[in-house]
Amino acid sequence: MNRRIGVIVAVVAIFTLAVVLISVKPEAPLIDQKLTHSDSEYLEQIFSAPIVVVGSILSDALVRSPVPSVWTRSPLQLRKLKISVENVLRGDAISGTNAVYYFTWAGAFNGPKPLGFWSMPAHSTPILRRIFWLKRDSGVLRTACDGWDYCTMPANSGRHPDYKADPDKPLGYALADIFFTRGQGVTDAEFAAQVEWGAPSTVPEPYLFEKLQHLAATDSPAVKAAACKQLSYYRQTCDTP
Repeated sequence: MNRRIGVIVAVVAIFTLAVVLISVKPEAPLIDQKLTHSDSEYLEQIFSAPIVVVGSILSDALVRSPVPSVWTRSPLQLRKLKISVENVLRGDAISGTNAVYYFTWAGAFNGPKPLGFWSMPAHSTPILRRIFWLKRDSGVLRTACDGWDYCTMPANSGRHPDYKADPDKPLGYALADIFFTRGQGVTDAEFAAQVEWGAPSTVPEPYLFEKLQHLAATDSPAVKAAACKQLSYYRQTCDTP
């Protein structure tokens, strides 16, 4: 009887272990991506990313540290974001909550901060709504670059739940729509800070000027001032009522 009980206990233990191993997904076998050394390399790495989404960061957790860079042997940390995807601007029609992996520095740094730690003028808390440049690797999503945070941009213009990017237009048009369209749940000060932040060079200038002129003519005084400031950088006149 005791032998039979022992066999049953052993079988149950093995079955339980198998269930645990099956149910726990191992962390992604990722390696860090090589840092870029010129603007052209940066633009190629970032703006050729196959997946671009607007999302809000729900959490930013350490996975493993330190992790030596395969390129420089510098100590890195592998981290995992959980983001709530709000809009897809390019690529896979992903939605809901998704895990996104990225590598950043393991020690002190004096450049752009790791994901989930930014701030902007008029904000006392980090800007958690971002545009993410992503790719798939080893069955998971990861940022299109590692190290400094060059693969996300602030998108604190509010939520745009009904926005759909036009697949027949270059990505820059969708970026301008998100950056320079007042969405839901954003204050004047927050939106003005976003407008003053500007836009990447991939946004077509005629469309950029059109969006800024519209804000200068129709929005609140703080946003109008930010739009006029942006237009001045391009030596454009600011047409306000």
